[in-house]
Amino acid sequence: MRTRQEQLISALCHLFNAVPLWGLLFCGWVWFAMREESRGVVRQAQQAMTFHALLMGGLFIWMMLEWFARIISVLSPTLSGILSQTNSIILALLLLVYVSICLVGFAHCLSGQPFQYPLLGRRP
Repeated sequence: MRTRQEQLISALCHLFNAVPLWGLLFCGWVWFAMREESRGVVRQAQQAMTFHALLMGGLFIWMMLEWFARIISVLSPTLSGILSQTNSIILALLLLVYVSICLVGFAHCLSGQPFQYPLLGRRP
């Protein structure tokens, strides 16, 4: 596979990764389809999928805290409202940072620069 095509496919993995669940499906398809052709593209797809799994973990925590706020609403509606709003603000910030990192990865891969997601560390 040519380098420019590899850059484009890697960049698309990061761009589609910004869309929850659809990015995971696209990256999984790229990983499966390119597993014999390009290690670099497969590595970028794997990183994108791992970073996506971190987002899903954050969404799971958000959901659990939201349920906790609803349980607390029986005891204290005011405290429940504060918890719910704080939880939603944190989720919005998390999604903003997540999408920003995905767009940076898209730009880096499209220009041919190496890209490594934060929190994932170096892979051999």
